[in-house]
Amino acid sequence: MSIVNKSEFSQLDNEDHTFENDMDTAQDISLKRPGQTKSSSPSKLPIKKILLLCSVLIIIALGYVIATRPKERVWINLTRMKYIPTDLGDPVNEIYPPEKQRDNFPKFQPVPTFAVDIRNKILCNLTSSYTNAHCQSNYIVDSLDLLYIVCPIYSFGRAYDTWLYELHVNFQHYMKSIGIPFITFEAVKSYTDEEYILTKPNNEPYEMQGYYNNISYIRENLLNVAIQRIKVDWEYVAWIDAHQVLENIFWWEEAIHKAEHYAAVQLFSDSIRLDNQNKTTIFRAGFIKTSFFMQDINKVDVQLEFGNAHILTRNYYEKIGYIHDECFATGCDWAYLQAALPKGSFYLLEPGFPHYNSTHQDWLFRTKPIFHGSRAYVSGNIYHLDHMSTFSYAGLRAVVEKSDYDFKRDVHKDENGVFYLSNVGLAKKIEKYFYDNL
Repeated sequence: MSIVNKSEFSQLDNEDHTFENDMDTAQDISLKRPGQTKSSSPSKLPIKKILLLCSVLIIIALGYVIATRPKERVWINLTRMKYIPTDLGDPVNEIYPPEKQRDNFPKFQPVPTFAVDIRNKILCNLTSSYTNAHCQSNYIVDSLDLLYIVCPIYSFGRAYDTWLYELHVNFQHYMKSIGIPFITFEAVKSYTDEEYILTKPNNEPYEMQGYYNNISYIRENLLNVAIQRIKVDWEYVAWIDAHQVLENIFWWEEAIHKAEHYAAVQLFSDSIRLDNQNKTTIFRAGFIKTSFFMQDINKVDVQLEFGNAHILTRNYYEKIGYIHDECFATGCDWAYLQAALPKGSFYLLEPGFPHYNSTHQDWLFRTKPIFHGSRAYVSGNIYHLDHMSTFSYAGLRAVVEKSDYDFKRDVHKDENGVFYLSNVGLAKKIEKYFYDNL
């Protein structure tokens, strides 16, 4: 403890420091020690340091909370989807580690600086000289107006499928928010008083309307009808079931690039199916991705995902004539990807339906040489939302397999190109199957 002597008090008096006997005043006195400047405030400096330290700790704590919080993927408005689980891992890579993967695994490559392609109006901006053979590469986003998403929608029991229609609207908003032209082809039963609820007339190509004459699985058929009714310029068409979320938010960029280099492109790596609480129920390995892992894809020991999301260039669409749609008891997406496998590779569908599966053969063997094994997939999973409307594909095929059925004899097209069954007995069996499974 230091003692202040008289000389120090004298010095303080000379510096106009006044001491009062009042205790309250005495508490406000600060003694100036030798070497201490007049502006220094020993009593305030620690408070500033404490406040600064507290601010730093708060920032660190907030950073930790943000870094460790569950990753949320918010779905478009009015849906029950709050988040997607982040602890799913990558089952395919666990089953097929890198040492088992084949050398021809596709790698994503950047757009070249100079693109020499017949679609130079898409990939490039022409230089000032039209005679110049080169053109400078452009952002892929500038091609979005030439990519059309086509989503047919119809329902045999629309009163039970209201959520399916809500999901379609949400998915439409999702695509429009990116800037991708979106086509809804809504079909209703011709023999009922059903009204169109998602589309209006005279707004093609974005809103198309049609009807169907009897109950069957006609998704790909409606897809072809819609594509052939597009009267504006387009270079890419994608068909995606409108009750899904793509994990890769820039899927469209990678999709356009890969569509320019490969024939058949699946828009995801793997599929994760969610229940009505958005909990994972089924993991399915993407067919295209898995085809690069396995020399014989029939030996895969996980479920495969065939359909749901694809992209195709206009050039390839015109070459193959149409997307396979001669499968009104499902299986068209299986045949489509089957055509993309290399020569000699073949994936067996369910073996119990040889008669029905034979309907794929003409299109499959005609298209396989055109695709010539050229295939790729877009990185990122796809999340399949529960839409409260499911039936067994195998059960539907079993109905057809057990019937007297011949595609060329029993299936015809109406004036709009939509398939209908002229086999009345088979049509009634299929209708009964659907209504029994609503």
